[in-house]
Amino acid sequence: MRADSGTSDSISAEALSKLVGAIYDCVLDPSRWPATLSAIRHELNCHNASLTLQALPSGKVLLQVADGIEPQWLERVSEYGEDIVELWGGLQAYLSLPLLEPLVLSRVGTQDRDRNRYYREWAQPQGLVDTLAIGFTRDADSIGSIGFGWHESAGTIGTRETDIARLLIPHLHRAIVITRLLDARTMVASMFEAAFDKIGTPIVLVGKDLTVFHANQSAEALFTVRMPISLENRHLVVHPRAAMIALGAAIDGICQDESAIGAKGMGIPSATAQGDLCVLHVLPLKHGRLPMASSAIAAVFVASRTTPPPALVELVQALFGLTSAESKVFERVASGSTVAQTALRLAIQPSTVRSHLLRIFEKTGTHRQGDLAILAASLATPALAK
Repeated sequence: MRADSGTSDSISAEALSKLVGAIYDCVLDPSRWPATLSAIRHELNCHNASLTLQALPSGKVLLQVADGIEPQWLERVSEYGEDIVELWGGLQAYLSLPLLEPLVLSRVGTQDRDRNRYYREWAQPQGLVDTLAIGFTRDADSIGSIGFGWHESAGTIGTRETDIARLLIPHLHRAIVITRLLDARTMVASMFEAAFDKIGTPIVLVGKDLTVFHANQSAEALFTVRMPISLENRHLVVHPRAAMIALGAAIDGICQDESAIGAKGMGIPSATAQGDLCVLHVLPLKHGRLPMASSAIAAVFVASRTTPPPALVELVQALFGLTSAESKVFERVASGSTVAQTALRLAIQPSTVRSHLLRIFEKTGTHRQGDLAILAASLATPALAK
């Protein structure tokens, strides 16, 4: 995998870009999901694909799409919920499976599948021998996942397939999270424009320099109290400054290559005027997708935080695209360690620490080691950082 470009030797940059663009198109027009799932499964050379997003605790289906499953089989799959969970090792094991990771059933679940009713009655008659699954959300508000079924004629699920899945995961996750915010199953771009001002989630459409082209009523209300967003000289400003830097990194990434932005712009921490924690999510937009703001390159959503925040180092790594080595240096330096102390702790040369620092400064828009401490503090406690 070519980590520097965000692409894999298993898929061309052009093919990846098309898939990512198709995924983001689905947010404003969910009717595109079947075609998008079809394109993904053909790239993976799998037999079928299914995507489900449900609101909790109501159980309301927000999104349910399948491709490559014949109607008679699709009608029956709901009968085997408990059996599917058992294949993954039982309820406790299923609930402990990591999110945002490609999981291969034959490597994770129970091997005694011949006794499993789902396998005997549903999978085996269709020639299905394995599953690649990705969980996106599993909390008090929603549960969402995508699964790809493998036919015996396609061989085994290998590195190529999991590599491609990993490249698509942050984009699928972004699309699903924002779909959950919109709470809409049958929206098209024109309907989005008509409903834009009435959507309860604050949304701002911005250009590459954060020029605001359009803001809905909920966002306008936040502008008046200036937290967590404000409008200054027709430009979007996000508070605290660390969130503004993270937003800038996401916008820059979209301008350069939206297929390589990873988790940038997802879950940027901030706080409301009342001190309640919230997060910002950025959705890339192709030029011309919305006639109401044809020059907008991104939509910025403001959402209440409903899940515990990730560890600070993981958050910084995701928001600014730091490498693992850079994240370790950031953690030490942001906590007050000198270059020499950091080098000793990480068992590397001081010159290597300085090289990492230069890249960290560039990625985070900072200039001094003290700035990194301020950045870390404001991300950890956004309600206190103004």
